[in-house]
Order: sequence, then structure tokens, then C-alpha cells
Amino acid sequence: LGIVYYMEPPNADDLSRIKGMTPEFAAILNAEGIFTYKQIALWEPSNLEAFANRAGVDLGSLLRKGWIRQSLQLHVEKYGAELKA
Repeated sequence: LGIVYYMEPPNADDLSRIKGMTPEFAAILNAEGIFTYKQIALWEPSNLEAFANRAGVDLGSLLRKGWIRQSLQLHVEKYGAELKA
């Protein structure tokens, strides 16, 4: 799933601010080492597909919710900086 952490970093973001993010999805992401908006914002579609497969959810549903776009917006709102890959 792209860049991952082995333990929760001190700068972990509140993933529940992402529309469509359930506590169950957040727990799966955290177990996979995903804790920040930046990590999700830098995902390729294949990363989103991998998450959908692991979580047992419809990829189309996640694409419609725009998790990658939302994460980018939340990152910019919180940190005031555009992302660089």
C-alpha cells in the first residue's frame, strides 16, 4: 500500500475525516501501516484496489468516495503544503 509505517507515527492523522472511512476501514489501514492523509494521497489506483481487496469492499465504491482526492485536500488543509512524491 505504498509508504507504510511499522508503528503509529507521532504525526498520525484522523482518518475518520475522510468521507466513507469507517472505524473498520481505519483499523485495517492502521494494521497495514497507513496512518496519514499523505500516505493515501500518494496512492496509485492499484494501491486503492489492493486495499479494496484486503477489506472486501467494492473498488468502485471507494473510487466514487474519492479517498485519494479527499486525503490530498485534508493534507493541504492541515499542513498548508502541496505534496511532492
